[in-house]
This record gives sequence, C-alpha cells and structure tokens, in this order.
Amino acid sequence: MPELPAQFAPRSPRPRFATLPDAPVRPRLLADESRFAVRLSLLAGAAELCAFAAFARLCTHRAFAGAVVWAALRLARPLWAFLGTVAPRGAVAFVLVAVSLAVQGAALLSPGRDQGLLAAAAALPALGDLCATCLGERIPLDRRAAGFSYLDIGQGMGVALGLAAGTAEPRLAPVIAVVALLFGSIAIPDLRGFPGPKATFSVGLRVATAKTPFGAQGSLLAFGIGGLGAAALVEPLVPSWAAIAAPLAGMWLAARIDPRTRNAVVLPRVLVLIAGVCALARALGQWPAAAAVMALVVLGAAASALPASVARGSGELERPVVSSLVWSAFSLGAGLALALVPW
Repeated sequence: MPELPAQFAPRSPRPRFATLPDAPVRPRLLADESRFAVRLSLLAGAAELCAFAAFARLCTHRAFAGAVVWAALRLARPLWAFLGTVAPRGAVAFVLVAVSLAVQGAALLSPGRDQGLLAAAAALPALGDLCATCLGERIPLDRRAAGFSYLDIGQGMGVALGLAAGTAEPRLAPVIAVVALLFGSIAIPDLRGFPGPKATFSVGLRVATAKTPFGAQGSLLAFGIGGLGAAALVEPLVPSWAAIAAPLAGMWLAARIDPRTRNAVVLPRVLVLIAGVCALARALGQWPAAAAVMALVVLGAAASALPASVARGSGELERPVVSSLVWSAFSLGAGLALALVPW
C-alpha cells in the first residue's frame, strides 16, 4: 500500500513555517470591460459636473425656485432608470441630454438669463442609476464591483470639478456645463443592452436598502455634508484660484485619509462636523471667505469619501442602490440648504 503524502498523513511532521492566508483577490475588469466602464463613468461624471456647476452658480445668484427644482430633479435618478426598462436606455439618455442642452443653449442666448431654468436644465440628466443598471447587465457578477467603482469615481470627480468650475467662474458655468454634457454624450451608444427585457432596482429593494444600518447612516451623513457645506457656500467670496484648488485638495486629502480610518463612516462623520463649523461661522458672519473655502474642501472631500464609504460599508450586490441613495441624499441636502438658509 503506498504511503500517504506528508501533508495528508495522520502523523505528518509539523510544518517549519506557519501557514498564512494569501492576499485577497481584487476583481479586475477585462480590457474591453474597462473601456466600457470608463465611457459610462464619463457620461455619469459629465452629468454630475453639469449639475454641480449650475449649483455653484446658484450659490452666487440665488433663486429659491431654482434650488428647489434642482434638488427635485436630482432625485429623479430612479425614474430615468425605470424609463430605461420601457424604452431603450440610449434613447432615454439622448432625450435627457438633448433637452438639457437645448434649454441651456436657449437660456444662454436670451437677454436675461433665468437662473431657475438654467439650474433645472443642468440637473435634468441625472444618469447615474441608468448607467449602473446597464453596467450591471453587461459585466459578469464576479467583476461587477470593479465596474461600479469606475462609475462612483466618475461621479465624484464630476461633483468636485463642477463645484470648482462653477465657483471660480459663475458666468462661464453654463458654458462649462454644456461642454461637459457634449463630451460625456459620446458614451450614449454604449447604453444599448442585450435583446430582451431590461431590469432596474425596484422600489422595494431601495426601501429595504435604506433601512439597513449603513444605508440609513450613509444617507444621513451625505445629507448632512451636502446641506451644511452648501449653507457655508452661499454667496462665496473666494478667489478663483482657491475655488479651483479647494475641492481638488479635499479629494486628495480624503483619498489619503480614508484607507487609514477604522470603518466606513469615520471620515464622513468628521466631514459633517467640519461642515457644521463652517456653516456656523457663515451664519455668524465671521470669516465668510475662509468658511466658503473650507466648505469647498469639505464638499470635495465628500466627493471622494462617499464613494469609498459605499465601497467599504455596503454589500457587493446592494452597492449601486446604496450609491444612488447616498448621491441623492447629498444633492437633496445641498439643494434644500441653498433654498432655506436665511443669510
């Protein structure tokens, strides 16, 4: 009878070196999948850049109706994703982008620019959920999380760049928004899916995800960051160079700090506290320029910290739903604060 191998023998000698688990395997996209995810992230990021450039302009040229309509249209992400199950997703995205470009172009050429109309047109193409459902169908399950990371990073970059451009040059914000949408629209043909019925995230799934510990806490933290940061950013007196540098510096700092935090909500909680201090200083009329610059840093940091928090704190299958809730809460808090703060 042949002897058993040493590793299976009942009296095998003790190994000389300790057995340690291998490093975790991170999912990586194939080359064509990576190109596809990059193009969808460009489309979603361009839509966020367009919306937040208009939001930054609203902070300078305040309009109550414009802020309320802007916040309401940013919450329409699930609606556009649902329409993508009834009509082709590419057609839905094309109509939203075309209407936004047409309205913004008409408003730019009119003698008196209607701030509410410009804000509504810029906020209309909220395409994050539409891109997420398409990406979920086209990329296999074992690599899908990496694709969602591309999408979240693109949206975060769009938020930070939109805030920087709209605060630095409010007069050019509509032009920047139009150029960004035109650039991102090159990815609209990629929204075509496979033949057959299309899927989206149901209302029940969204409600159940919002009731989970991280879904509820992440949404509340995003709402607080957006609301308090926007309250400190009202009528900013910020030099152009500081307006451009502050959000990008916030993203850089958050990307370096977040991996060293204990869990997914430590950094968002810190950002809520800092944004609250900035809003309090702005309400008291103390150091308004410094408060506005620090608010831009916080909002830029949130553009990096919120996607990282979603990646760390949510389950792999519920990640796009949590991301949708977090970005919607962030936009809702920013729009309501801009409409309601008395200063």
